[in-house]
Amino acid sequence: MILLDSYNKRMDLSRIIGTKSLSWKHENEIRLIFEEQGLNTYNFNAVTSIIFGLRASEKEISKVMNLLKGRGLKYYQMKTETDSYRLKKINLQNQFESASNYIQNNAPFDNYLLSTKYIHEDYHMYIELLKNKVLEISSLPNIIKIDTIEIYGEIEKPKINVLTTTAHKLIPVRFFEFQFLNSDFVQINI
Repeated sequence: MILLDSYNKRMDLSRIIGTKSLSWKHENEIRLIFEEQGLNTYNFNAVTSIIFGLRASEKEISKVMNLLKGRGLKYYQMKTETDSYRLKKINLQNQFESASNYIQNNAPFDNYLLSTKYIHEDYHMYIELLKNKVLEISSLPNIIKIDTIEIYGEIEKPKINVLTTTAHKLIPVRFFEFQFLNSDFVQINI
């Protein structure tokens, strides 16, 4: 019945896959549903912890920790309480805690776009902050290249626009817009 209803609503499988019982509400779980099957990229900062099930072996846990090392994740495993069927979440030590920080992406950009020759002299005081924002953007998943950078507006409160090429077939470009507020550039087109 559920599948038939879903089919009748244009195959909206997200209602089936993305819904869980209210009794699990305390987990604050977020489920990711991708348009294409297979390996998909996502912003690794979206995942903050991994909870392994009761039957996960030490070998499997170690393998996952190795694959995800350097991401600052917290790890837990579910265990049964003594003389009970109740489950409790146990903290696990990250076996790769001293690994270097993971860098998801490093999309190229022309350094000339951040040079004093390219940026108008009125905005030179913002070049370092601008570089930091461009590096943040270039590390996002699916960003292939930084195409253009523009800084404009009031000298005290400038805006910046960054246009990128992405790996997405449906949306091949992504646009970022920032406003200078409280000594930093804050994204305003989320």
